[in-house]
Amino acid sequence: ILPLSLTLIVALARRRAGASHPAAALLREAAAEEKPRQAAARIEEAWRGLLAERWDVPAAAPPSRWAELLAARGADRDSVKEMSRLAEDLQYLRSAPQLSATDTLRAETLERCRRLVRRLK
Repeated sequence: ILPLSLTLIVALARRRAGASHPAAALLREAAAEEKPRQAAARIEEAWRGLLAERWDVPAAAPPSRWAELLAARGADRDSVKEMSRLAEDLQYLRSAPQLSATDTLRAETLERCRRLVRRLK
């Protein structure tokens, strides 16, 4: 599931922003990353760029504020909820005590990214 989810995220990012967009490159790097902390960092960096570019969310805003900032900019309620969950997942992946237990969460996080990219066009 993880490789398929990552492939879909990258494809959506390429289609939406062009193959040379930095977020697409970062998502490709996240797909190749085996360590959850590094994958979370790449995903977070990609979202920072996308949110700054498309929603005027300050790049320095912490992920814990992304949902609030999207809501303030008129994002739909379901997207705001998904973004909140994504921020929680990223925080967990960054501090996961048992790295072997993160494969499912990584897959779910990447699936959430795919849905959000589609919603927040």
